[in-house]
Order: sequence, then structure tokens, then C-alpha cells
Amino acid sequence: MLISAGAAVRWVSIESSMRHGKPLPLPIIVPLLGLGGAVTAAVVIILIALN
Repeated sequence: MLISAGAAVRWVSIESSMRHGKPLPLPIIVPLLGLGGAVTAAVVIILIALN
């Protein structure tokens, strides 16, 4: 659901930027997903190491 909501918000901001001739906004969801995946992997590795 977060990815879908983020995509919708990004689409609106890109459309607005294109209509006004402004630079396109940077993607925010990609680094957030990467960070979330890295944190999840670290937690799983720690839990496996402790067992």
C-alpha cells in the first residue's frame, strides 16, 4: 500500500513539474525501500546468529 501511495504522489508531482517546466523531483521511495530492506536483513541475520 505504501508503494502504491508513494507512486501516486510521485506521479502527481512529476506531472506538475512537467507542466511548469521545473526539474523532476528525486525519487524518495527507492532509498526508503533500500534502507528498509537493509534493516530487515540485518535483523534477520542477528536473529539467526543468536539461535
